[in-house]
Amino acid sequence: MSFDLHITRAGSHLWTAENPIPREQWEAALAQWPRADKVLSHHFWRDGQVWVYPEDEECIGEIAAFAAEQLGARLLGGNDEEYLPDGTAVFADPAERPQLPAQPS
Repeated sequence: MSFDLHITRAGSHLWTAENPIPREQWEAALAQWPRADKVLSHHFWRDGQVWVYPEDEECIGEIAAFAAEQLGARLLGGNDEEYLPDGTAVFADPAERPQLPAQPS
């Protein structure tokens, strides 16, 4: 199964302009993640969010934890389902999602 996921600070991957992740911040966080090559088969930054393609379903929780801890962001699927660090998905109205914790500087 292939996953097209988004690391974003917005409630929906369609709203990233509201609170973008700077490319430099993504690149710096990625450089500090020793398992990135083992967890991500492909990734790219565009317009304030990061598209990620996990190696397999088992990696989703690790990616969600990385997004939260290193970028103050969430991991969303194409239907705006939110993936949590334990690997489970939560389907909720993006407008009702809680605010994210303070962003790393």
